[in-house]
Amino acid sequence: MTRRKSSWPWIPTSAEWSCATTGAPPGHGPLQGGGLGEGCKDANEYLLKYDLPRLRQQVEQAAEIPLEGVFCPMDEWDTLMDIYYNGMPEGADTGLENLDRLIKFERGFVLTVTGVPGSGKSEFVDEIAMRLLLRHDWKVGYFSPENTPLAYHYRKLIRRVVGKRFEHKGMPLPEAGQAIRYLAQSVFSIMPKEDFSVESVLRIAAQLVSRKGVKVLVVDPFNRFEHQIPDWETETQYISRIFDEFSNFAVKHKVLLILVAHPTKLRREPGSKRWPVPTLYDINGSAAFFNKTDYGMVIDRNDELGQVLVRVAKVRFDHLADREMLFSPSALTTDATLLPRRGPWIIIRLNRSGSIPIS
Repeated sequence: MTRRKSSWPWIPTSAEWSCATTGAPPGHGPLQGGGLGEGCKDANEYLLKYDLPRLRQQVEQAAEIPLEGVFCPMDEWDTLMDIYYNGMPEGADTGLENLDRLIKFERGFVLTVTGVPGSGKSEFVDEIAMRLLLRHDWKVGYFSPENTPLAYHYRKLIRRVVGKRFEHKGMPLPEAGQAIRYLAQSVFSIMPKEDFSVESVLRIAAQLVSRKGVKVLVVDPFNRFEHQIPDWETETQYISRIFDEFSNFAVKHKVLLILVAHPTKLRREPGSKRWPVPTLYDINGSAAFFNKTDYGMVIDRNDELGQVLVRVAKVRFDHLADREMLFSPSALTTDATLLPRRGPWIIIRLNRSGSIPIS
């Protein structure tokens, strides 16, 4: 603590007195009442009421003001002790055996999913979201303008939750009503009347976290936001900044944020009817989709073989992934010729209707 040099007896500065009486920086918190200098608005009044030695002792014994935005290991004592005794958290599984052998999910992170249009990205994300809901009670918030009318989307989610077609021939009325009531307490759709900006959607999502207990936020797809790029930013800089907002939101609100993003326009190979398989770097707009995401998955649909391939392209933390399997070219398949590029790829057989099968 720096003191002013003076020939007069030591008298604390106003900042020192504020810290001594309230433990807060100047201008933060009342100086009257509640502290050791109760009833004294400043050092002069305390000196008149008591004496200089007591005033000096109070200032010297004042607690140090914490630096805003600075942390040390002691701030994480409880978490570190939990890791010390119990190990790293295992993460949440999905019940998909092949996927669970590769990765586990943890809240506070961002999962980016890409694939060419029609590859099954949205259906796969719905499957993951409903499995996390059923197995871990992770309630889900959706910003998915393409999944409208909402009743059509809820119908698909009910099929995944119940495992039956949502129709009177295949699902008894009491069971249908029970499923609707269950989803009404667990799944919420964000559909602003006018403002589809990132800020508006995240503001509503924050309310869902605090009021409804949402733990998974699905953004499907990224290009349906009303993006407002300032004149002073390039598209790449803008997307990088927005991705930081997603990451900060996931950390602050302890949610798993699932982001569906379309790749840039790809070119078919000569003589081929199929689109090339994209990577996370091929997502339209910025390499930030790969560089800043915590999880990354690529979806590839092959109608000729009747299957959807899911590639785990990135997992940031070792304790949530099997690194050996992630870098094995055919870790989860018996026929490596089916893999369009270095794997691992998880094979999901399509049902007769050509969609990802229900759980």
